[in-house]
Amino acid sequence: MKAIYIEGERFYADLLGYLPDSRIACLGFIGRRSGVERALVKIHQGRDIAVEHQNRQLLGEKCYRVVKQAVGENRLVRAFVLPNTAVTQVQKATDKDQEDEEKTEDQAQILIWRDGRTEDEADTALWNWLKDTTAVPLLDHWRKPVTDRLMACGGDGQGALASITFDPPGDGRWRGVAANVTDEQVARVVREALISGEAKVPGREHATIQ
Repeated sequence: MKAIYIEGERFYADLLGYLPDSRIACLGFIGRRSGVERALVKIHQGRDIAVEHQNRQLLGEKCYRVVKQAVGENRLVRAFVLPNTAVTQVQKATDKDQEDEEKTEDQAQILIWRDGRTEDEADTALWNWLKDTTAVPLLDHWRKPVTDRLMACGGDGQGALASITFDPPGDGRWRGVAANVTDEQVARVVREALISGEAKVPGREHATIQ
């Protein structure tokens, strides 16, 4: 377990999940009941959490739901904190020091769903989100080669799509994707898929793309 500090009060985390931009996506921690209740108030206010002496940002105010579970008989509680809807898209907060007209949205998002969907339903939800997010035109039959490549490039330091799984106590399994996808990445993987022949353009199946 890792020691974490919320407004100076120490707790022990047995689960930490991050977005590609290092904000905390989900958190499981243990502490005395009264301390956990105080910590949850701070979490709902969007306060930073110190993990191994480094401050980590949350998704923002009122962005989480909480599942609590008693631990033994010594007044300890385990709290599991995760985004607060079945399918969540959370935009990164803009810089408060900038003027409103200069603010820009970050593309880092997290999509979460309860693990009752079939794999195809989950893939379709992700694909529809991607089509709505990117300016790059996408054909539906490109779904697998494009999403597979975006998953594969998630570890290249640039971020893309990263699978995540949550197991909150008593709440079943949740799955999702941490996404930090740029139009440049989508355009690159589409081009790669077209060059490799995994993706086709109707009417130009035999065309050579370089």
